[in-house]
Order: sequence, then C-alpha cells, then structure tokens
Amino acid sequence: MQTWKPPPPFLGKIWMWQYREPKEGWRGWHVSADRAGAEAFITWIDFLRSDDAAYRTSPLELVSEPLLYGVGYNQACDRQFDKLRVAYSSDVSGLELVAQGNHLHLTIGATSSADLIACLERLARGEGDFVLHTTTTGGRLCWHFWWPPRA
Repeated sequence: MQTWKPPPPFLGKIWMWQYREPKEGWRGWHVSADRAGAEAFITWIDFLRSDDAAYRTSPLELVSEPLLYGVGYNQACDRQFDKLRVAYSSDVSGLELVAQGNHLHLTIGATSSADLIACLERLARGEGDFVLHTTTTGGRLCWHFWWPPRA
C-alpha cells in the first residue's frame, strides 16, 4: 500500500488563453506564468506522475491588456477561464486541453510531460516567445509560451 502524501500547494500565477480570430501562426493555446507559477506547475506534474489517478485544480489569472500588449499581437483573447484542472494519464500521448464552461481541463500524457516541463523551466528562467508542438486526439496543436506581464 502506498503512503498518502499531501499535494504541494500551487503558488504563483498562470495565464492560459486563445485568440478570437488568430492568424495562422497564432492558433493554439497561449501560456504565461511568473516564476513561482511555472515552478509550482512543474512540482504538480511531478506529483501527478507519481499517482496516475490524481488531479489538481488551480485558479487562472485573468488575461489583461498588459499581458496581451507584452505579447505584441494586438488581438483580443477569445474568452477568459478561471480554473485549470490538471491530470496525468499514461494512456494519453500528448497534451489534451479541453474547455468546459469557465474551466480548462488539461491531461498530460507520459510522452509529453518532459516537453511541457522543459517549457515551464524556460518560463521560470524568464524566457518567452517559444512554441511547443503536440499531437492530440484532434490533431497537431501549438502551445505558445510568453513572458508574464510586467508588474
């Protein structure tokens, strides 16, 4: 029997959005996090990989004008989401992100967890403006990673 361990707290900030009518290079999901948010997300992934049945839920920050201005695309985001539910499944190969109401449900697959962690590590170091291509049940999907808004 496995000893229960409490989940790590989620500290920091994370943003996730899509654009309303994106041009071709801007389609997919856009992600930003401050250092604490990126590090907490990595800790959650490690925790979830140790227990295939677990999931965690975190609040998402509202996408703001300063964030969109910093990205430089000058387009409105499609809609706001207020919570992110994160799960891990060895049965999924990529990253599956589904909107359900005002919540996003992210399932991280075994083969994609290392790539997502690498992107989050780059965000934690202050890097931005890079893309991760993943395969989902709906086809290929781009994840765009951006710097957090300046305080």
